[in-house]
Amino acid sequence: ALHICEEGLSLMEEATTVLGHPVSQWCLLIDLEGLNMRHLWRPGIK
Repeated sequence: ALHICEEGLSLMEEATTVLGHPVSQWCLLIDLEGLNMRHLWRPGIK
């Protein structure tokens, strides 16, 4: 997910250049269907 956020920031900078005005916000939607407690807990253990 971090890679996606970094890519979004790069796209914001590119859009600022192309559009000629600052693009300072973007929205990331994440589909959490199928997510369960095992997915949430496992990274905390490692």
